[in-house]
Amino acid sequence: MSSWRNTDPDRHVSRRDPRVDLLRGLALIMIFFDHIPYNSLSNLTLRCFGFSDAAEVFVFLAGYSGFLVYSRVFEQRGVGAGLRKIAMRCVSIWGAHAMLLLTTAVVLILRYLCNGRPPTELNPLIQDGLAGIIRGLSLQAQPAYLDILPLYIVFVLTLPLIIFGLQRSLWATLAVSLAVYGTAILTHRNLPNQIDARAAAAAWSFNPFTWQVVYVAGAAAGLGIRRRTSWIITPPPAARLLCGAYLVYAFIAADGWNQWPSLAEAMFPRSALDTDWKVLAPPWRVLHGLAFLYLILTSSRFAAAASWPALNSLTACGRHSLTIFSAGCLLALIGRIAFQDLGRQPVVQIAVNLTGLAGHLGLAIWLDRNRKVTARPSDFAMAHASQGI
Repeated sequence: MSSWRNTDPDRHVSRRDPRVDLLRGLALIMIFFDHIPYNSLSNLTLRCFGFSDAAEVFVFLAGYSGFLVYSRVFEQRGVGAGLRKIAMRCVSIWGAHAMLLLTTAVVLILRYLCNGRPPTELNPLIQDGLAGIIRGLSLQAQPAYLDILPLYIVFVLTLPLIIFGLQRSLWATLAVSLAVYGTAILTHRNLPNQIDARAAAAAWSFNPFTWQVVYVAGAAAGLGIRRRTSWIITPPPAARLLCGAYLVYAFIAADGWNQWPSLAEAMFPRSALDTDWKVLAPPWRVLHGLAFLYLILTSSRFAAAASWPALNSLTACGRHSLTIFSAGCLLALIGRIAFQDLGRQPVVQIAVNLTGLAGHLGLAIWLDRNRKVTARPSDFAMAHASQGI
């Protein structure tokens, strides 16, 4: 039986979906592992099992929960209230991005003063002083590892149009999304990323013109839940079989552990690997992410696991995803510094990963307890909007 069957669309406004929070929490942990190069635990994240990674999970769930929350605000409180909520959300995400950028700059400058290592991740911005910081704060420049939140700002800004389109014509909205996606893939259209004012502008690491198709797919899934669409409420066996078969194919073809290079090369063109998958989000990557999400979110076993008390700390991470993501970026920065300064021997890897996990789970538990003590019942009405990215 599908895990979506017991989902009451009207309860999404007052009650969080533990499946979404658990999946988002797991994605946060995987992002932390992946943000530290040469981290052994990154071999256990989604990127080693196929074409996609945790980014698809985050973007899809952002569209899913965003539609469920803000469509209800527009319906119940009017267009003005909905636009104000969206504007406030954009401001809070930008605030988190600004805090991350400035804190990262301070940490790297202090490191340089202590041991003379140049702040390579932000060096062009730091060299330009105030002008460089302004480029970063205005989203004209996006350093490595600080490029996800600007993408969400763009998507949240476009959410009113997405909600308006989906409620009037699901297929027309999906067609427009796919047309924008296809055009961007063919033309490599992207937004400029001016990290270094003395060099030609690069491009956004997450191309919003292509990644929007994952966000819109998540919003469409939210619409399907509200309308109790049959193929989402009770997935056809054929659909699950096709998704499963594609995941198996991707697992072998991507060859994340280099276990069967000859077979992988026969199944998947090596020239496709030269494409920057993160920037363009090519079709095989998008399909892999959507197939994985469809299977996991329609799994009764995953639904049961989301209610296990032993996983409460992970679901708490998902409930406070913006705060936990920001903390995870700083913990990953410290991890990268530790690897560079101390080496990547097992004792350092164990210390870095245990510290990161403890930081994620401990902060999430503290935030959860603090919210339960201080929040009024009415505060939970906007739970998805106030906590989920």
